[in-house]
Amino acid sequence: MFFWQGFIVLSLVAVLFLVWPVLKLPFMLRRQSTRETREQVQAALYQDHLTELEHSFDRGDIEESQFRDLKAELQRNLLSDTEVESVSSKAQPQTGGKIFLLGAIVLIPALAVGIYSVIGAKPDWEIYQTMMSHRDNPAKTAKEAEQQGQELAMKIRARLDQKPEEAMLWYQLAILSANMKDYDGAIEAYRKIQAMLEEKNVSGAQAAQIAMGLAETIFVREGSKITAEVREQTQKALSNQPFMYKANELAGLIAFQDRKYREAIDHWRRSYSQIDPSSKQAQSLKAGITRALSGLKARGETYEEKPIAQLAGTSAEKKEVAEGPYLEVAVALNEGVSVSSSDTVFVYARAWKGAKMPLAIQRFNVSDLPKTVRLDKSMAMAPGMDIGTAEQLELVARISKTGSAISASGDWQATHGPVKLPEVTGPFSLVISEQLP
Repeated sequence: MFFWQGFIVLSLVAVLFLVWPVLKLPFMLRRQSTRETREQVQAALYQDHLTELEHSFDRGDIEESQFRDLKAELQRNLLSDTEVESVSSKAQPQTGGKIFLLGAIVLIPALAVGIYSVIGAKPDWEIYQTMMSHRDNPAKTAKEAEQQGQELAMKIRARLDQKPEEAMLWYQLAILSANMKDYDGAIEAYRKIQAMLEEKNVSGAQAAQIAMGLAETIFVREGSKITAEVREQTQKALSNQPFMYKANELAGLIAFQDRKYREAIDHWRRSYSQIDPSSKQAQSLKAGITRALSGLKARGETYEEKPIAQLAGTSAEKKEVAEGPYLEVAVALNEGVSVSSSDTVFVYARAWKGAKMPLAIQRFNVSDLPKTVRLDKSMAMAPGMDIGTAEQLELVARISKTGSAISASGDWQATHGPVKLPEVTGPFSLVISEQLP
């Protein structure tokens, strides 16, 4: 709606600019009529002065030389007045351009809409509007959710036909396709982004995020089977972010399947160090570590426990993960809040001002509350948009009944901000108690 309101206002301004000469025409014509009357008066005065001058010469009041000089002066004065009026008349509009102006009034706004629709940001605005519409009107059934997802995917794909090198659109399509269980579509999108990043020699958190998204999607599509590409993409993620939580979790599973128990324990310990020890995820990792230790014991081997920061990566990478940037958020549920234990909790950090896309996000069930989570650069939802890219952050903990990351009426949440990363000295506490209207 905002697009059309702005377009209408700007069109009215453009139309006023075009029709102003037409609106001014009656006043100009009136001025023309006044000028013609003034010219007639000047001609009559000139004739009167000339007649009087001739009479004076006939009576002998002036000599012939004086008569010629005075007559020449009188003619110069008349000519000067006439030239001034002639110059002024050139600025007057011609009525023959009315048809052109009326045509321009219609064609210019239409042409502007056409050009903006093709090369402007109107399609991006429509995608955003569709996302907001889905947020404000969440699907009540699985069929409605599927229809909403297909509608948004269709618009994103149409935009990608116009802007095939837009990595953010491919990322949105990858996430959307995975949520719709269109794993082939998600894999295609992740591969497109990865090819773009490799072409530009981009590494670090962005490359790790895409590689991990691709590995997870292939893993799910293949029925939780570890394929050669799952191994390859997981290793790519770890080479870019050695302490990435999800990458270490999957790498531990790969190592355990290969009976590399010591390596599996290292990976799972790195994941375990980043989450709430009381969570279900932590308990699952702990059970995996116990099984790996039993595997070592059965072979007569032992495991030497080292500090987490010494398990992998270069010294610079170890320091970055050990010291930041990251945030710890302790999340709890206030008394009287009516939610189901199976409802989804999203905890995320986003920019205090500007785009509201999460820069780091974690997801779990209400049954895991209270819980302390860690938000760091490895949890970004989009390449190049992590908690280190915003000057100030807002922390949000929200409970969703639909499982959607987009807030909706009836959700419960807690917020805190603004937060400046360099000034963070300890964990933040969020108690969920506010219901969205």
